[in-house]
Parts: sequence; structure tokens; C-alpha cells
Amino acid sequence: KKKGNVLDVTGKIIGEHDGAFFFTIGERHGFTITEKSPHDKPYYVISKDIENNTRSELEDFKKALKKETFASEKIVEQKIQEDYQSAQKELENYKAEKLKKIQDDIYNLIQNVSKDIIGKSLPMKDHEQLVIDALTKAKEEGKL
Repeated sequence: KKKGNVLDVTGKIIGEHDGAFFFTIGERHGFTITEKSPHDKPYYVISKDIENNTRSELEDFKKALKKETFASEKIVEQKIQEDYQSAQKELENYKAEKLKKIQDDIYNLIQNVSKDIIGKSLPMKDHEQLVIDALTKAKEEGKL
């Protein structure tokens, strides 16, 4: 439904109509005449410019379609961006969890190795004896 101008035989705009498709040649009702004098005879539809009306409606349709397409693209783009940010956040959380586990595993490994090494070290009495023996040997060799 596309409004249009009603023209007289000279091409002067004398009114408007709700769309050329709604009228047939010879019809005299359904359109509005705004430039009318009391002496005018009734007006009749004598021709229709369907080609021009079709082009005009097609252009309007293209504009509406383009507008809707851009709006849809914006919505999709926004949704993709939200999903991307959510995925990044999930990935960062996953990395943090894995790094924490690796740190904990390293700490436990070091702790276990330390316990093994400390458990295999010499008792203090044996250590003292080794130091005394080394000093005695050094004294006997004349190095002290």
C-alpha cells in the first residue's frame, strides 16, 4: 500500500490516493481530491502509472530489507561478541585452574623429594664423628 498523487490531465497534483493497485480505469471513488472547485465535474481514473509505482514500492522494499538486514547483523554481531567474551572467560578460568594444579603438583613433588633427602641424611652424631675424623686426619697429615 503506497500512497500516491492524483494528477489532472495537465499533470497538476490535485489530490492523493492509497495506491494505484486499488483502482481500475473508469473508477471515480476512493481517492481524495484536494484541489476542487464547485464547478468541477466528477473525476475519473483515466490511467495508472503501475511501472513507476512498482519501482517506487520496490525501492521502499529494498530500503526496509536493508534496514532489517543491518539490524539483524548488529544483533548477530553482538551475540557473537558476547559468546566470544564468555569463551575467553571460560578459557582463562580453565588456565587458572590448570596452573594452580601444576603449582600444587610441583609443590608436592618438591616436598616429597625433600622428605626423602632429609630422611636419608646423616644423624648428627655420625656427622660430628665425620668432622672429628676429618680434623684428626688433617692434623696427622700436618695440614692443621
